[in-house]
Parts: sequence; structure tokens; C-alpha cells
Amino acid sequence: MSVGSPDRRLLDNQMQHEIPAPYIMFSDHTLPVTDIHCGIGLYSQSRIITSSIDNTCKLWDISSRSLLTTFLFPHPITRVIMDSTERVIFAASPNGDIHQINLFRKHTDELGHHKIDSLGTSERVELDELEKRRLISV
Repeated sequence: MSVGSPDRRLLDNQMQHEIPAPYIMFSDHTLPVTDIHCGIGLYSQSRIITSSIDNTCKLWDISSRSLLTTFLFPHPITRVIMDSTERVIFAASPNGDIHQINLFRKHTDELGHHKIDSLGTSERVELDELEKRRLISV
């Protein structure tokens, strides 16, 4: 680790007057972010999902510092969480609706074999496009 690296500046008393540079900035939301959920696993290999009043949730990959998928909802999302296996996202709106989004799709290939694929990179997904979606009213 070099002396001028952002990680070093957090620990070195001689460099405490410097403001550390952020590791990553999530700047794709057009309106305020309402919630952030950090996935499990090592820091550099985890995923983060954010929600916003811009009617979207965004799934981010920390290692590549990139946006993986945008989920578009019919209304603002105030809370978001992934299950412990990171296969399902639950997104809640202020009216009490909870949307369940599966991060994997089942399909049949040209030979008739059943396959499971993850959602694609840089994909924008509207809720009605999802094969396996559910609205849970509480």
C-alpha cells in the first residue's frame, strides 16, 4: 500500500488533514436515495442495492464498480433488502406494497433443457417484464 493511497490516509496520523477519496460513488439515481442494502461476503466481492424516490432500485457490483441492473417500479421505493442467498430482492413502497424480484430467470434452451440465468449486466428491468414477480400486500 502506498503512502498516498486512500486506505493509508485513514490510518496515517500525518495525513489526517486530507479528505479520503471515495472508493465508489453511486450517482445514477435522479432523485434522493431512500435505502442502501450491502450484500454479504468480502467487501470487494459483495453487491449493493439502492432504492430511490425516482421509482428505481439499482444493483451494483463493488469489484467492478459498476451498475448491474436497474429495476423500474410504478411508484417510489423506500426500503430494499436481499435475502441471505442474494437471489431475491424485496422492495417496499410507502403504501405498504412489497415487491419480490427474483435475480435469476428460468428458461428452456433450444434443446429443451431447463436453464437458470442471472439478470444481465446493464439491464433495465420494468416490473411487468419479470417472469417471476410478486406483489405482497401487507
